[in-house]
Amino acid sequence: MSKEELPLDIEDSYYQHQPILQDFSYFGYYPPKHIVDAQQAVKSKLIRSAKKEAAASSSGKSTLRYKKLQEQAKKTKETIKNERENDIMHMLRILKGPDTEKDDPISFEEIRNLPIDNEPPTSSRSSRSESSITYVSKQQSPVKTTRFEDPKLFSLTDREDLLPPKQKLLVLESKITRLKELNKHQAVVDLRTMAIALTKLLYGGQSVRLAEHYLDIGDSYTKIKAYEQASSYLKKGLMLLTQIISNQSFPKLINEGAPEVLDIELEYQDARKLLPHVLLQCGKCYIDQGLMKEAYGCLKEAKRQVDALEEDERDVTITFDISLQLSYLYTRMQRYDVSLAHLIQAWESKLNMSGTSTHPDIAKVFREMAYVHIKNGTTNEAIENFQKAKKVYEDLGTGVDLLNAAVTSYTIAGLYRESQNLNKSIEFYQDASKGVESYYGPYHKKTIRVFEKFASSVLEDAQARDNDREGLTRAILIYKELQKRKTKLHGSDSQEVAVTLETLGDIEYAMESYANALLYYEKAWLLCEEILGSSSYNTISLNEKRTRTKQVAKQQEEEDLRL
Repeated sequence: MSKEELPLDIEDSYYQHQPILQDFSYFGYYPPKHIVDAQQAVKSKLIRSAKKEAAASSSGKSTLRYKKLQEQAKKTKETIKNERENDIMHMLRILKGPDTEKDDPISFEEIRNLPIDNEPPTSSRSSRSESSITYVSKQQSPVKTTRFEDPKLFSLTDREDLLPPKQKLLVLESKITRLKELNKHQAVVDLRTMAIALTKLLYGGQSVRLAEHYLDIGDSYTKIKAYEQASSYLKKGLMLLTQIISNQSFPKLINEGAPEVLDIELEYQDARKLLPHVLLQCGKCYIDQGLMKEAYGCLKEAKRQVDALEEDERDVTITFDISLQLSYLYTRMQRYDVSLAHLIQAWESKLNMSGTSTHPDIAKVFREMAYVHIKNGTTNEAIENFQKAKKVYEDLGTGVDLLNAAVTSYTIAGLYRESQNLNKSIEFYQDASKGVESYYGPYHKKTIRVFEKFASSVLEDAQARDNDREGLTRAILIYKELQKRKTKLHGSDSQEVAVTLETLGDIEYAMESYANALLYYEKAWLLCEEILGSSSYNTISLNEKRTRTKQVAKQQEEEDLRL
């Protein structure tokens, strides 16, 4: 990967984790007691070591110093590694104060011993497959993603590059906003890196504006699953805000040498408002990485920081987001009761904020409740919550929301099928098929995938009722339509078409229409022989079916002649 793709390698190269004697000034004017004690202990140890080395050197034991230096270098590397792992926890302790776990229902030590579910939260699940049936947002709709992308969005033009720094920053912000709409996350990172350099030039190296850039880069890297880069930038932003908040006792201007001098009182207030957002994003990033201890610390501190703000200072959306992320965390730790409690809090906060139960986030909460019930093995409650989410989407009524209602029907159908309730499964697969088709059209991969599920459910139901003739006849009609759609999408000589032809042959054979079955088997066999070869298992299996069908058809013909 090139340096252009990872601006972390070139930006702020001075930021390196140091051993325990590093400068901890960012923790505030007075360092924490545990850090001061550690510094004193290391200093004392070094003094004692120096005395011993001096004595050894006077005795001619020159190799002793070399061994000592090797050991010290090894310990320094271990210290750097430990500091890198525990850096976020140090900052959280500084922010929290002495009673860090006083009101927490679960401690850090308990988190270490809890089993962890490796499946990511449902909100972050995604698939590159064009046929995957997933929820979409308005930002992900085809209308958004197919819009024209102006090449000028991805960098500054020669004319824009000549603008004064302040105006250049405004131009960058405008381009970044547009790139976010297009989901061009790497381009957002590139322009944010340019914005960081301009912000430092204007406001110096200690400002809330700089922390905002770090937050946005961390968010972009999280979305493309580059978690190491994301957490690095988010920790930079958190460290910067911690420094501003810790130094708020100094009633003076900061960045006095910069062209734009900042009032520390205003910076302090802005830092307190931004801090929960950075902590929340850190928590999201750590959840995706499976680092539950760090995620738990960040999210609980984010909640505490929000509670500490005045009512008019709070961002009304963040309480909902924190509750949602805490739910994901407890679900991963298999604490389903606590997860549901946080989802109820998220539902209440969104209801109070929006003033209506018809909101996409309300539907999202019901979906997440359903997923928690699936994990807990309570399928009926899961179906009930999915149906609540479906109703919200249907009441919203936009194209994207109706698609999400169809995706919800698809999920409900799968649950009914697993519980052998085939009638309900068919009902919801048919509903899902209509909804997906109205959004993507009849020949899209997603539509065909849902339609195939509908067809197989109808066939399975007929087979479960001793090859019910009415059910099999319905299945034939649906599979013929499926074959038509697959031929349109894949071509008449594709393996997908061969599979459908074989299924049609099986249905006709079950209905004792051997002539029709033989016709379908012949077509499927010829396709498989052409695509997979004569030695393929599928080709051999189809050849056996056509041979058997020929024999049965011949016997039936002979019996008919005798009659």
